[in-house]
Amino acid sequence: MKFQISIFAAAALFTACNNAEPAQEPANQEPEVIRSFYGDTITPENAISVAELVNLMAGKDTVTAKVTATIEATCAKEGCWMDVTVTDSTTMTVFMKDHSFFVPKEGCVGKIAIFEGIAYYDTLSVEYLRHLAEDAQKSAEEIALITEPKLTLAFDANGVIIEGIQQAGAEEAHAGHNHSEGETADQD
Repeated sequence: MKFQISIFAAAALFTACNNAEPAQEPANQEPEVIRSFYGDTITPENAISVAELVNLMAGKDTVTAKVTATIEATCAKEGCWMDVTVTDSTTMTVFMKDHSFFVPKEGCVGKIAIFEGIAYYDTLSVEYLRHLAEDAQKSAEEIALITEPKLTLAFDANGVIIEGIQQAGAEEAHAGHNHSEGETADQD
């Protein structure tokens, strides 16, 4: 008799477990965003779009801001700069302030970046533009096509957040990679 009760209890327990509803997350809970942090500690709150930054720059030499943008490229040698989308045909170069930190050299294209620091307009020389093209691993033919200086919106970031990338280990040492260029020497 005890054996029959045990079988009955086991069958009841098996049926109850198979009919249980799977645990579900509350409908209003947003999925966790994976973020990696570089440089000074910043938060994503109150970041403006690049379009808003461009409007803020009207008639000004510099603007302090926290901006969000899509990454188009990063420095493939050191991770000391990244290009972000301004419009379909233009980008803004974000430099890591004083080379004191670096972003990943690969895996960032298409990811969202949030960065805080100072925006400014700068004229980049042909030599410097070619240096950036080399960093981006452009072909010799593409580099040779750079023949004129370029006025560009640039940004010195004190801190960067990249969404969709797991935080890596310690940043690589920055050995012998120099972006010195007139006025931009302090800003790269």
